[in-house]
Order: sequence, then structure tokens, then C-alpha cells
Amino acid sequence: MPKHTHILVFGATGPSGIAFCDAALASDLRLTLYVRTPSKLPARTKDHSNVQIMHGTFSDADGLAKAAACGATAFVSFAGPIAFQTGMPVTNMYTTLLPLLQSHAYTRALVLSTASWPAPGDASSWKYWAIVTFIRLLAPAPYVEIVGSSAAVAAQDAERLGWTLFRVPLLTSRAGMAVRAGMVGDGGDGSFLTREGLAAWVLQELEEGKWVGKAPLVCDA
Repeated sequence: MPKHTHILVFGATGPSGIAFCDAALASDLRLTLYVRTPSKLPARTKDHSNVQIMHGTFSDADGLAKAAACGATAFVSFAGPIAFQTGMPVTNMYTTLLPLLQSHAYTRALVLSTASWPAPGDASSWKYWAIVTFIRLLAPAPYVEIVGSSAAVAAQDAERLGWTLFRVPLLTSRAGMAVRAGMVGDGGDGSFLTREGLAAWVLQELEEGKWVGKAPLVCDA
């Protein structure tokens, strides 16, 4: 029996979220999907008997409270910034939501991040220094958002809510790639990650809990 049979999912309408839902449903898990636009979900997801859909936005405090109270024990989020956003909607959402998850006895939260968030254990990497510098200069609003949202997650007590920030490089739709988790600058910090591999890794980490309170870089092996 899996440790978590009911998962609350944010970001389920994007490519990575869709891949995760497919993998989770194939494992016979129950999903509650909090989405702004349910019509973006594939029919195979919307019509699945193990799926509950809740319609809401990140700024909807009542909607977030209802989502947190759905009965799940684990939270997985693929939500991230968009290129021309204003403000910090994702950061503000986590600031509201994460305490609610703790009040409803969630024990795990796995949340999307990137190498823009520097983690303890990272080493020097010219490659990732260049990537992060490019993003910071060309897309300052998404950069600030990913740093802010990651900080909001990392501020939680990992003993109460076992959080993991899974940092991702460039995501692809290739299939059949093995995945590794490590740290920036550890010699295996690749530049690509398949969404299928990410979905499988997130499900595995939910069970194993190897990276609780940490922010691994997940990439193709």
C-alpha cells in the first residue's frame, strides 16, 4: 500500500502536470486537481473515476482552503511563473496554502523549482551560473517569482510538512530516459529532463522521502 493514496495537485493542466497525472492514475492513486481552466485537462484525466476537479485561482483564498481540505495527505505542484506576469501570484499562493496543508495534516509537499534557487550542497558550476544569469537578465519577473516561491516552501518546518523542492532544467517530451537527483555542480548535473522521468521520480520520492527538506536538481541520468 502506498504511503499516499490521495494527492492534491496544482499545475495539472501543463505538460509536466499531465504527465504526472497519467503516472499517478496508472498507479491507481486518487487525485484532487485544483485548476483554473478545467477544459485544458485531457479527457482521460477529467473522466477518470479517481479524479476530483476543483475550479479556482491562486488568488482565491476560499478556493485554496477548500482544496487543502479535500482529504489528501500529500501535495504536488508543477505551478511556475509565466514569462510576462506581474506581481508574485505563485509565491503569494504558497504563503496562503502551505499553512493550510499543515492544519489538515498533510505530511508531504513536493514543489517545482529551478536552479535559480541556490540550495545548500550546491557546488560551483559555470554552466548553471550562465543559465541562471541569462534567466535573471532576460526574464527578471519569472526569476524573482521562482526564488520567492522556493523561499516560501523552504521556510516551512520539514518535520511538520516534509517538503522537497525538485529543481528542474530544460524539460523535454522524450521517453525512456533514466533520471538522477543530485546537486548543482556535482558532476552529474545535466541540462535536460524528460517530463515522463520527472513524473516517475516525483512518485518515487513521495514513497521514499530521500530528499525531505532538500532541493535536489533532477535531470536525465
